[in-house]
Amino acid sequence: MTLVKAGLDAGLNNKEIHAMVAATRRSQPAARVSGLIGQLSRLDRYERRAIARRKSLVRELDAP
Repeated sequence: MTLVKAGLDAGLNNKEIHAMVAATRRSQPAARVSGLIGQLSRLDRYERRAIARRKSLVRELDAP
């Protein structure tokens, strides 16, 4: 409830405080999705590197 307190301290009315809280709630899922996209990007990069290393090792083993 710190948002409500901050709104009251700033002299906002109930309608303005409600709008501020609603906007904050809408933006939180976007921030979570953004964080997940970053994690997926790192996992994808790790997987691509692992596949490249595996291919390289297989080629070395198959080489005469």
